[in-house]
Amino acid sequence: MPMPSNDDAFGQVPVVLVGSGRSGTTWVLDTIAEANGMNCIFEPLHPILGGAAQRFSNRYLVATDSEPELARFIGSILRGQHPGFWTRYRERPRRLYPSLEVVSSVSAAKHWVKRWQYVLQHHRRFRMMRGRPLIVKFIRANLMLGWIKANFPCRILHVLRHPLAVIESKMRLWEQDWDPNGPLQSYLSDPRLTADLDADWDAVRSAAASSAAAAHAAIWCIENLIPLRQAPNLGLVTTFYECLASEEAAAEWVRVISCLGLERVPSRASLTRPSQQASAATRERLFTKGRIGLIDVRSKLGEDRVADIACMLDRFDVRVYDVNRYEPINTTNLIDRKC
Repeated sequence: MPMPSNDDAFGQVPVVLVGSGRSGTTWVLDTIAEANGMNCIFEPLHPILGGAAQRFSNRYLVATDSEPELARFIGSILRGQHPGFWTRYRERPRRLYPSLEVVSSVSAAKHWVKRWQYVLQHHRRFRMMRGRPLIVKFIRANLMLGWIKANFPCRILHVLRHPLAVIESKMRLWEQDWDPNGPLQSYLSDPRLTADLDADWDAVRSAAASSAAAAHAAIWCIENLIPLRQAPNLGLVTTFYECLASEEAAAEWVRVISCLGLERVPSRASLTRPSQQASAATRERLFTKGRIGLIDVRSKLGEDRVADIACMLDRFDVRVYDVNRYEPINTTNLIDRKC
């Protein structure tokens, strides 16, 4: 069920921003949206929304699949309709309710007030306004980009970040959102996915079962290699967090903004502002020790975990990152591709 023209609502086709969780996608979302006066919808496939969001989160779909329920859901999103509190305010409502801990602990009360401050700040910064173009950020749609492009007019930006940085962040936070078992089992039990992506799946299963770091690495590989492989045929815009966050990022931002059909490159001030999803410690580091990309995550993971991740990258024949260097490699054919 293709979506009708979006011109009446926003004046141009929407931008769909995708990436694995903890890849810097929120930072990219906010800087692009603020520079270009865009309306934002945040992670509409988060399972906490229930319904279609929960049923289709992290699903592998191809262009010819017929999914009327998902088509209705994504269609409404790309017409600028928020499906829930999370997509508008980036917070779980239950965390905003006062609890016994909040009224009995000064530190808990302060944390609760900060959550409300973040919600209100976001509302003021990115409240939906009629006539503005739309950008939608997904971290659970990497495996359905062919289906999205076949059914909806949009431009898709795929952001990758070094797997060590992504995995360290997930393992440090280790909330329910980042438990690797659910998504990985879903991927490994999908015969179409395992047939379409070349890997030694028995070795992947064995390694992932014995190491959480390896399980996270397998998820990173699956969620990023499939979009990389599809990029030429789908016309995806591919970029790397490290390229966007470097001191020489100006040219890459110009390329990305041009390929998305937008006009304004984010200002330097907005590029140095931390993501709303960053932790308090990360926010402090950003202003006292430079960009997040310069932090040495190897020491935080430990060499055993780094070795597990490196082995998993080898099993999937990953060639865009190496655990021994920060910058992405072999990217010329991706970032030099014409829009």
